[in-house]
Amino acid sequence: MGKQFLTPVVLPADPTQPLEAVTKQYVDARAGSEVEISASDPIGTSPGAELWFDTDDPSGGVVNPAFDGTPQPVGAVGAPGTSLNWARGDHVHAASVYTSFNGNPSPVAVVAAPGSSTSWARGDHVHPFAPGLLGRRLNDNGQLNVKQRSGGSVALASNGVFLADRHSVSNSGVGASVLNYSALVPFGAFPPAGRPRPGSIQYIQMTTAEAAAALSTSDYLQWAHNFEGQNLQHLNWGTPQAQPLTVSFDVYSSIATTYIAELYRIEATTRSISVLLPVPAGFTTQVVTFPGDQTTVITNDNVARLQFAVNLVGGSTFTSGGILQTSWANTVTGNRWVGISNTFNATLNAIFGLTNLQVEVGTVPTPYEVRPYTDELRACQRYFERQTTAGSGSYIAFAAGAAYVTTGAQCLLNYIPKRATPTFAIPAVGQFAVLSASSTVLPATTVNFLYIGEQRAVVQVLVASGLVAGGATLMIPNANNTAYIDIISEI
Repeated sequence: MGKQFLTPVVLPADPTQPLEAVTKQYVDARAGSEVEISASDPIGTSPGAELWFDTDDPSGGVVNPAFDGTPQPVGAVGAPGTSLNWARGDHVHAASVYTSFNGNPSPVAVVAAPGSSTSWARGDHVHPFAPGLLGRRLNDNGQLNVKQRSGGSVALASNGVFLADRHSVSNSGVGASVLNYSALVPFGAFPPAGRPRPGSIQYIQMTTAEAAAALSTSDYLQWAHNFEGQNLQHLNWGTPQAQPLTVSFDVYSSIATTYIAELYRIEATTRSISVLLPVPAGFTTQVVTFPGDQTTVITNDNVARLQFAVNLVGGSTFTSGGILQTSWANTVTGNRWVGISNTFNATLNAIFGLTNLQVEVGTVPTPYEVRPYTDELRACQRYFERQTTAGSGSYIAFAAGAAYVTTGAQCLLNYIPKRATPTFAIPAVGQFAVLSASSTVLPATTVNFLYIGEQRAVVQVLVASGLVAGGATLMIPNANNTAYIDIISEI
């Protein structure tokens, strides 16, 4: 049975052995102060290096020295990594970043070249389009895959000739040349290293050479692509923030020569800027950067307000000024193409081909932006659309309607919404007919387009006789599957 002390027990000294009793006085005297358990380990570590405590482990236990520095305050952002500093309970951690970066945050709407960066970015920054995403390329049909007018070749005897959609070629008095479209590249290795293979190329070939000395003053040969003003408002031209444009494209030239690349603004007062374009023989990738025009704004409408052109030949009208216009200014015609070689026209069978055209904002060319064919086709059909029933049989209709007299029918023709009210072209009236309600095919004698809108029109088809007023009708090919209707709203 245990014994009970009835009076305070006074110990003679502080404890020195394990399991010795201690007094309240001994404990109170050490409350709130550091207790040094031991300054050395059981096997002789140097005093002060570590603190040791007893443990069942024969080698003892170790505690790292306490840190006596200033705690990190609330919101403090230190360098990421390992730290022995104490931190208050309400401190915060910085986000992990690359420890090598010491730059400034990217501000709002800064557009940098796509790629990797260790820069901070504010929460309201924006990303530029990365390669492969839609929206960087401003031009349509850069690989010339859309060719609604058919392939093959056409003589370049006038201005504004198209084979591939949206690419206009003009020959004003320069010898005789042919515009060709080839689904297979006939000129050897293509494309240049690192460039996408388009599978097609459009090219000009001189079939009758004309020496430079024989050029008339106003002769020229030009390849051009036009842009609506309303599609260029984000360039901020006419302000100090005017954005530059970079144009990249693949060229085949059968001869080494110098052409002129040009941006031409089509406003009340035209403005332009040109650069020399020296090209070697063979395939090359050409890159040209033009500064933004800070002087005048681009009219916000559906009219052609900007043209990119490669000029192959130019008479003295375009070269007589003697100084190439290499900065934005009101157009001086005699300075537009100074330095052009005019050797293309003088070389029999000389060839100039172009594909992979990309016009984009900025000063750095990015990889060619490939778009689905259906998207390219729809974009091109805003300016030109060919409706055909080729290969579909005679009774496939262009339009449906009703007879209003025995010799005439009116049918509704629908089409992709156009840039502006279109015009129409057909190969020959005799290629069309009206299918009557009694399934009689009546050859057309006249075709007129009435009540024309941006996405539909009424086609009046006249025949010799045989219709029933009020009877249903179809406008069809007249046993000729090559019939077509062109709906045109080009710029």
